[in-house]
Formats: sequence, C-alpha cells, structure tokens
Amino acid sequence: MKWWGWGAPEHRYPLTHMPGALEYLRRRLGIEALREFEPPAIEAAQMPASQASPDLIRKLSALVGAEHCRTGHRERVLHSVGKGYKDLIRLRSLRLPLATDAVVYPQTAEQVADILALCRAERVAVIPFGGGSCVVSGLDAERGNQHAVISLDLAFLNRLLTIDESSLTATLEAGCFGPELEAALRERGFTLGHFPQSFEYSTLGGWIAMRSSGQNSLGYGGIDRLVESIVAVTPIGEIRTLSVPRRADGPDVNQVLLGSEGTLGVITAATVKIRRLPKARDYFMFVFKSFTSAIDACRELVQAGGRPALLRISDEEETQGTLAMGQTAASGMKQVKRRAAQWLLEQRGFRPPALCTVLVGLEGETDAIAIERRQIRRHLQQRGGFYLGKSPGERWLASRFELPYLRDELIYNDLLIDTLETATTWSQLHLVYDAVRKAISEAAMAQGHPLMVYCHVSHFYPDGASLYFTLLGRQDSADPIAQWLRIKTAANEAIRRHGAAISHHHGVGLDHREHTGRGEVEQAMLAQLKRTLDPDDIMNPGKLL
Repeated sequence: MKWWGWGAPEHRYPLTHMPGALEYLRRRLGIEALREFEPPAIEAAQMPASQASPDLIRKLSALVGAEHCRTGHRERVLHSVGKGYKDLIRLRSLRLPLATDAVVYPQTAEQVADILALCRAERVAVIPFGGGSCVVSGLDAERGNQHAVISLDLAFLNRLLTIDESSLTATLEAGCFGPELEAALRERGFTLGHFPQSFEYSTLGGWIAMRSSGQNSLGYGGIDRLVESIVAVTPIGEIRTLSVPRRADGPDVNQVLLGSEGTLGVITAATVKIRRLPKARDYFMFVFKSFTSAIDACRELVQAGGRPALLRISDEEETQGTLAMGQTAASGMKQVKRRAAQWLLEQRGFRPPALCTVLVGLEGETDAIAIERRQIRRHLQQRGGFYLGKSPGERWLASRFELPYLRDELIYNDLLIDTLETATTWSQLHLVYDAVRKAISEAAMAQGHPLMVYCHVSHFYPDGASLYFTLLGRQDSADPIAQWLRIKTAANEAIRRHGAAISHHHGVGLDHREHTGRGEVEQAMLAQLKRTLDPDDIMNPGKLL
C-alpha cells in the first residue's frame, strides 16, 4: 500500500470531480472548497532511531538472509502503524513517536520458530505483520519490557499448499493476500468467499488473528466458521490443530488462536473450508421508508432461514450521504433517468430524508438463485420495500473496495472520518443504535465540532446483528487525535453500558483494550494463557489484554 494512506499508490478517489460531494459537505458541514493534495515524501517522516543493535541485525540476517532483514527508513515507516484514523493522522503529521526497529521477512515456518527463539533470548518484541490494514492500533510498535521491537512480515509465506477436493478444504500459508488466495483457488474452480473491505490488502493470517468477518458472511460465514485447522508458532513451540469437521475433546484451540492478534504466537498456515465457484450472482437493492421497517423485514427474513450471500441496511443518514457523495455530474439522458427515478419514488411515498436502502447479494447455482430471488423480493415487498433494481447492486459490487480511498481524501481536507462497529441482540439493537449515536454526537458537540453519524447493519444472525457506524465532521486542528479519542471513548462506553460487543470484526488492539467488558475471571484466564505460551511477553506486547 501507499505509505501515507490506503491502497495502490497510483489510485485516488476523485472527490474534487464529484459536484454532489462538495454540495453535500457545504450544506451539512459548511465546507466551501475541496482541494487536491500532493502526498508528502516518505523521507520527511520522523521517527526514533532504530534500537536494533548491530549484533541483533547480524543474528537475524544469519537466519533469513541479509536481504530479508531490513532497517531502512521506508521499510520501518511502512511497518510501524496500521491504517486507522489515528495512524493516518500521525503519518500526515510526519511524526511517528513509536517505530519498529527492524523488519524481518521469514520464508518458512522453521525460520519463524528460529526468529522467535532468538528474540526470546535477546529480549526483542515481535509484531506479526500481514497486510498492515489494522484499524485498532494493533501494529503500534510497543516494546513492553523488551530492548527492541521487530516487525515480522509474512509476505513470503504465501503459497497454496494443498486442495482436498473431496473434503472441500484448502491449506494455505498465512501470508496469502486476499487476491492471491482467491486466484489460487479459482484456478481449481473454488472460492473461500471471504471478502472484507480490506480484501485487497489483508492476508489469511491477519483475518484469523483479528477474527475477520467478510462482507458476504451471511452466506459464507465469518473466518471463525471457515477455519478448520491452524498452524501457529509460539515462543514455546508449535501448535498444529487437527483438520477435522468437528471435535469434542475439550476446548477448541482454533478458537483460542482466532482473534489472538499476534499476542500468543505467529499463525503460519491454516486449512479452510472452501466452496465451488458460484455459477451466478445477483445483487440488487430495495428502498424502505424507515430504518426500523427495513430492520424488521431483514430480521424476519434471516430468522425464517433466508441466507443470501450479503444483506446490508443503510440508515437514513448513510443513505443520504451515499447518494450525495457518490453522485457524479450527469447530463442528457442520464439526468432525465435520474429525475424520473426520483419522481417515481416520490409518487410512492419514498421521500428523502426518510429513506434507507437494503442491499441484497445472491450467489450460487442459477436455478437456486432464481428461486431465492423471487422469495426475497416477495418478502421485502410485502413488508413495505420498493425494488430499485440491479444497477445499484452492481455498482456497489464494482466499487466495494473503494471507500478507504475516499477516507484519505477527506482526511487531507481536514475532516475527521472514522468507523467503529459492535454487535448486539435484536432486542437491544435499537437501544444500542440510539445510545451510540447520542454518545458520539454529544462528545463531538462538547468539543465544538459537530459530526454526522451514519450507520449500516452489515452482518446478520438469527439472534442479532452488527451495527457499523461512520463518523464525519471537521477536524480539531489543534489536536485531532485527542478529539478522536474523546469521541471514541464516549462511543465505547455507550457500547459497554448496553452489554454489546466492543468489536464485531475490527478487533481490540490498543484502541479497545480498556473496554472489552471481560470479567475478572475471564481476564485472569486469558492472561494465564498468555503467560504460558509467551512467558517473556515478546509477542505484540500491550495489545488485546
């Protein structure tokens, strides 16, 4: 990824070429102009000098080769932070108060074991690194009580090892990036079906370590349901769980490693459940008159056994923002069609701002999709939804990995934009929704910088769902990180007060460490597990616990 933001260095989100975005930001936030910017040179980024001694570098180089043990300025900057709002503000300021001392690229699991043994003996902290897309400060170069800290980048452990076609499983090394993984499986006619928004720049090991949930989790399952077995190297030895469909011989060690965030060891490979490539896909959109009616319709669908690949509800605020920010200049027939569609909706009683959208994605066999499409459309129409067609769904599918690029442009236009998510039961969902929105708004107003708060429901279960919030407003130029932290803390406290999960799929890192809501016994149990597998606290110190 580009060092100062998200994604491919040559790719940008053309915000200044989207008149709808400027009009929307002017109306809601008083923004009078949007500017294009030139990213700063990476050489200008300031960070502490490397604390890795020449002797340590020599020993690490002996294990992996000198070319795979790097202490250069660029390498250290790229591996010292993730891609959260706080990370991007630090990069924009060209100041990294914490920085990894060296970056090491093992090529085998055996080298990983040798590196951990050396680091344990030399008192060096190790931060496993996949794609660098973490948004909860999980990559901050905390060294704890160690002398130095290294980033262990698994990019070279990226092979498809085996496919068991009769069992529908595949074994891959943990450094496989999403596109690499899917390309390798597609050559054989299979898919994992795991597509988080970070898909292009995150890895299988990162998905497991952070307990990721892809956009199509309703149909395919989150990574915790897709993993069958894991190979991990800990400071005291290797863990290699059985590759079986189910077992009842005690607590599930896979589930211990899922979500461990690099604090117990390094995940080097995993066996995952795969499916044959879908023969057809159908993505379409409905509009509802309220968030409540859309939620009720989708909850009933899921509880009745409906399992589309994807189901997503955007509340009224997010629907307005998406329509405005994504609107490009139009003329001629395109403008006529846009006005005709708006007129048709208004005639049926669908008038902004009392609008919210429901996106549905179907994947599978052609005949099965045709049946499922009819059932879902009938269900949503009977509950007050209006069918908008396939075009909005196809546009979303084509651009679903683009939003992080927009975030970069907004941040460099002095706007605060961040996301946070939670999970709760259906009976609590509206209470949590209202409480979090209120907490964010009040914390922002107290600082004199009001925010817009958007929300969508993106992951569904029979007993509940996730709420994914996006915040957008003016930055406090004096201290944007302090502004963000006060808002984040208020939101976290509201989440915990209502018994919801502090994270549904982003993880804990440093940002959520104080708000997990674990009981005293739970905390002691996890701490003892950490002491057993990592007795010298070299694995990603300070995170998670």
